[in-house]
Order: sequence, then C-alpha cells, then structure tokens
Amino acid sequence: MAVLIAIADRGLVFCNCDNVILTGLQINNVWRKKGGLILEKCQHFNISRCSVLNCDNCGILMDDVQDTMVSSCMVRETRKEFTEATALEVKKGKGNFIVNNLLAGRLEIAPGSAREMNNLKK
Repeated sequence: MAVLIAIADRGLVFCNCDNVILTGLQINNVWRKKGGLILEKCQHFNISRCSVLNCDNCGILMDDVQDTMVSSCMVRETRKEFTEATALEVKKGKGNFIVNNLLAGRLEIAPGSAREMNNLKK
C-alpha cells in the first residue's frame, strides 16, 4: 500500500511504502522542505528518468530505504544564489543502487546504505 502526500510547497513524501515505480516525474522549486522527493522507511522503489530541480536542502532524500534503484535521473540546482546544494542523500538503508544520474551538487551516501556508479557529478 502506497501513501502519497502532496505538500503545498510542491514536495513529494513517500513513507512506509513498498513496490513503487516513479518514471518521468518532474519536481521543481520545492522550498522549506527537507527535499524535493523524500522516501522514508520505504523499500523496492524504482525511480528512473525523473528531473528534480531547484529544491531547497536536497533534491532526493532517502532515509531508512531498502532495495531501491535511482537511475537516469537529473537532480540539480540552477538558481544562482545557491552555490552548493545536496543533489541526493541516502541517510540510512541497505541494498540501494544509485546509477547513471546527472547530479549537480553533493552526493551523500551513508556507509553500507547504497552502491553508486556512473553518476556524472558537476
């Protein structure tokens, strides 16, 4: 069962969700939130070909997430007043795979929570 919460500041939060596919989603200009796309206590997500742009704090934030793949996504900050944002962060989890993404900003992965490869970081 998936629980999707849409917030007025345009962010998406998935909490305690399983078996979700997000493809071709665009998230833009999320302010005053921890991230543009937030996954908390989730598993078995497949996130691909999504654009997450100009989000305060973090583009994609994963906390206590398992067996999830993030691939071929563009996560970036284009506002000139932001010099270094966090594109993608995995705070806690296991069995996650972060691959072939275009990331402008930091990629922060807690030890043992995910494998990453072939990400283009600007």
